[in-house]
Amino acid sequence: ENVKLLLALFLLTLNIAFVHANDVDQELNQAISGVIQGFAEVEQVGEIAGVDCGNLQYDIDRTVEQTYIEDINSREIGISSITPEYAEYLFTMVANMEEVPFMYPEDGCYARAHAMSRLLDGEGVESVKVFVEGDLRVETDNSPKGYVSWWYHVAPVVRVRDGENFVNMVFDPSIFDRPVPVEEWVAIQTNRDPARVDNLYYTERFNYTPNRTRDDYDDYQDRDLEDMNYTMQGYLEVQNNRITRRIQERNETINNRLNEEVDQRMDAIIESRLQDIRRDNEQRINEEMEADLRRMNENFEIENVRPNSR
Repeated sequence: ENVKLLLALFLLTLNIAFVHANDVDQELNQAISGVIQGFAEVEQVGEIAGVDCGNLQYDIDRTVEQTYIEDINSREIGISSITPEYAEYLFTMVANMEEVPFMYPEDGCYARAHAMSRLLDGEGVESVKVFVEGDLRVETDNSPKGYVSWWYHVAPVVRVRDGENFVNMVFDPSIFDRPVPVEEWVAIQTNRDPARVDNLYYTERFNYTPNRTRDDYDDYQDRDLEDMNYTMQGYLEVQNNRITRRIQERNETINNRLNEEVDQRMDAIIESRLQDIRRDNEQRINEEMEADLRRMNENFEIENVRPNSR
């Protein structure tokens, strides 16, 4: 009977766990439905106001102006100047490029920078590339070691208007979640130690690697595009394998926590039931002992009052 009781308690605990999981799913679905309903209400308000809410993300100042910057060869090369909100919008587009392995920062910055520059070209924005050479290191969760180190790093740059001034902003989703000034981009790679920088310079967006930064190109080279695609495909596979392992580890952690919670609930339920059983047994034993004592007393009294048979 005790075995049956424990089995029933175990099944009850599992049922509680699954009900809890279902409750979470229901709450999530309700939250998603609420967001969808919210968007619907916003669109209704937009229709009343005569605003197309579906195109709000495009209602930004996309003005592009031509400016110039000096490259490694002391030449003036073109670089677009854009508004801060347009820079944020373009950075989001860049960061969402599924074909670019931003979560594999150990290598391939040259290929990532090339792909980002080409996307900016498609938006009518002319970028340049910034190269930094030296003793570089960045702390990041995207590497199993917790950090990456390079002898050089490269990323595209555009100019962002700040009042009457311009700020050269780097697009580098491998280590930032927003456009950042060149100075901040360098600082995070050198722990703000200028002595760790050997060289910092700009090139045309067509230049691919440091050994060809002084070459004069007016377009992307086929060999570089081929290498870009080959490099990103290889590192995408590594990145996706890492993501898969992280998901598996996360699921294992969740399952372990769920199992621990089930075990704890089982232990608590079993201990509570055992206490009830012990208490019931003690009460029953006490009642039986009291009944025995009463019978003994009654028998003793009967014996005392029984007349002498003589």
